[in-house]
Amino acid sequence: AEHAAASVQAASRESALQPVPALVPGSSILDSAGRTTNASSEVAEHAAASVQAASSVTAPHSGPGSSQTASRKENLCMDGRLAPQFYLIGAQKASTTSFAASLGQIPGIVKPTRGLGGGKEIHFFDRRTYSEARRSDLLGLFPPCSSHTRLVAWDCTPDYLRDAQTPQRVLRFYGNLAHRLQFAILLRSPIARMQSAWYMFKNNSFGTKEPYGSTFSIYVNHILNGFGDGFFEGSRYGPQVERWFKQFDSSQFF
Repeated sequence: AEHAAASVQAASRESALQPVPALVPGSSILDSAGRTTNASSEVAEHAAASVQAASSVTAPHSGPGSSQTASRKENLCMDGRLAPQFYLIGAQKASTTSFAASLGQIPGIVKPTRGLGGGKEIHFFDRRTYSEARRSDLLGLFPPCSSHTRLVAWDCTPDYLRDAQTPQRVLRFYGNLAHRLQFAILLRSPIARMQSAWYMFKNNSFGTKEPYGSTFSIYVNHILNGFGDGFFEGSRYGPQVERWFKQFDSSQFF
């Protein structure tokens, strides 16, 4: 977690975007006017402002064989459809639902027509049945491309952060347009995140294997005895963030 935080802070210093203040998901903070605000809402507003700022600059195509420049004021479109440009990739159980709810109220943000959580999570790139040939499955969830209004489509699937194959899949899917993507990562105390995930899957039926142990204390002892699993691995932020930084420039993250 310390490694991941340092990596994100370094990315903020290198980026043209304004650094994100350190916030605890779901907590209250004071805004510039001294008013109490919700942390998730504050970060969502910052994210929207950052995406809009990034859209107002001109950046070169970084893909192979291309030396042209593309205005980032233009909507990101593929095959005649608006394509997701903003990705909230994690972490699971780190207030991503509250973040998405706040971000979704901002004009210009376009949700998919289908998805978990009322269009929050698409789960396209982390599917076991993922295939690049099925790109229409993703693009078909968004409206035809338009040049009249600046729009930003999203995918707020928090499992993308820890899925080992998703970074490479996203990069290949977008090709020469990959440099126009913006990513957000919300982190939470690793132990608190693991505990929250354990209880969520223990108390709900998701068609997956039930977490080990009848209590969280028993589960923790199980982990301390050397038995790792998805709940534990989901809180190892360092390797997860590193995988994404290997595929995308750190300035694309906040």
